[in-house]
Amino acid sequence: MAVFDRQKTTGVYGSVFGVFALTIGLVSFYGCDSDPDTDPARDGNPATSAEIEALRPQITAFCGGCHAVPDPATFPKNSWHHEVEKAYGFFRASDRKDLTAPTMTTVVRWFREQAPDSLVLSPSKGTTSPIPFRHEPIPYDAPGGAPSISGVFFQTGSGFDATTASPHTSALFCDMGNGILGEALAGKNVRISVKTLPGLEHPARITKTDLDGNGSPDYVISELGSYLPEDHNHGQVLWYRPDAEEAQQVSVLLADVGRVTDAQPGDFDGDGDLDLIVAEFGWIKTGRIHLLKQTGKVDGVPQFESSVIDTRHGTIHVPVADLDNDGDLDFVALISQEHEEVAAFLNRGDGSFERQLIHPGSEPAFGSSGIELVDLDGDGDLDVLYVNGDSLDSQLIKPYHGVRWLENTGDFPFERHLIGLIPGACRAVSGDLDNDGDRDIVVGAWIPPENPVTSPDKDGKFDTLLWFEQTAVGEFRRHSIERNTRYGFMSADLGDLDGDGDLDIVAGHFGVQTDFDVDAQTVRKIDVFWNMGESRQPTSK
Repeated sequence: MAVFDRQKTTGVYGSVFGVFALTIGLVSFYGCDSDPDTDPARDGNPATSAEIEALRPQITAFCGGCHAVPDPATFPKNSWHHEVEKAYGFFRASDRKDLTAPTMTTVVRWFREQAPDSLVLSPSKGTTSPIPFRHEPIPYDAPGGAPSISGVFFQTGSGFDATTASPHTSALFCDMGNGILGEALAGKNVRISVKTLPGLEHPARITKTDLDGNGSPDYVISELGSYLPEDHNHGQVLWYRPDAEEAQQVSVLLADVGRVTDAQPGDFDGDGDLDLIVAEFGWIKTGRIHLLKQTGKVDGVPQFESSVIDTRHGTIHVPVADLDNDGDLDFVALISQEHEEVAAFLNRGDGSFERQLIHPGSEPAFGSSGIELVDLDGDGDLDVLYVNGDSLDSQLIKPYHGVRWLENTGDFPFERHLIGLIPGACRAVSGDLDNDGDRDIVVGAWIPPENPVTSPDKDGKFDTLLWFEQTAVGEFRRHSIERNTRYGFMSADLGDLDGDGDLDIVAGHFGVQTDFDVDAQTVRKIDVFWNMGESRQPTSK
């Protein structure tokens, strides 16, 4: 029974994304708009402990048939009727015949009797940042309306326009709401250039590569195919060549699939050319992980043979690395929706992959929103920086949203450590912000400004941009950068934008369709946070 996450937002972010499919204003897929105050499960005497335990095996077998059984404490009492009713709708749509469904009223009562009256959010606590940041909002003209920036990605070298070389790094971004790519270039002033491409409607992610091996940079774009979550076959993987003639700049590498959130290059078969791992997030009935093996070129355009690695929906990110140090490339997948799992796919060398769990899904409404592979503790192996904070998956801000370090201890699963709790956490990236020789963490958080998210008096109480200073190996101190931002930041990345030797932060706002009438200067912008700290030599800790 897929309980909560069929309306995930994280698939949009690629990011988030990004990523995490924005669902503001949507009721559940089956129109579950019942009034909890008239829920029949509220009538009668409370269930006794003996009755709860007697029902546990039946409910565990039913709910656990597809995913981890949710903890009743993850929702307040008045939410369980809606959540269970929504889940029964998905169960009916699945046409599964191998599970016996208890009566819905029984299930609602079972969860509700064990649930708290409300979810308590701990106030965020942090010290004043030892690094000052100068905040510079950079507006740009979006052709359609409020931009929905699903991802920000630093790159080095020339920009994607090929004609706009930058002496330092630049930051690319995807505006999935308006179907454009953007680039922030630093000089005397930050300049934003935007580009529209044929076939580009709702880009989730852009990745720099050299897919044709000609020595010039090109880009792989993950195209969602729709702004809102839908089951369709409009998702695509696009290839953009800035150095080609205009009519030949964009090629379709994969089509007729669900919403695509990530596509990462790597030579997985060891034949000397680049293949692609593709995350097809999909939605309810669509979604897979694909391997595209490059088989040659036709008129300079790489051709691919496609195979399916995993048939589940909900994959957000698929970063690539040689995890087991055997000389071939593996990848890690964050699979959200009801799975909420981080898994390693180890390359066997014969075109197949062995799946190993890095972080088993323990709560189907956990709200996964992104991962990054990084050696966070400096011990020579790759860990996973994992963030969860999808605040639209179940219309609530959760007290367990935040950022976690999944430590690679040489075996599976990895060891999980909580770095910090952050309501609405969407994006976490690592880098040495204070130039002391270890990795710190920057986190962007996004909490929608209006309902349907239950967030009374949220303004000013939550961080929307913050960083964690690594003060010793695996120990972190929290510092707030921005609070009380109307929209917060669904995407962010770190890079030396001005070439002064320290890392700056570029973050993207995510405006929603209902906010198109808001003052353009409020929502139509990229935000640069210039690192004003003094560069220092690394020190031992």
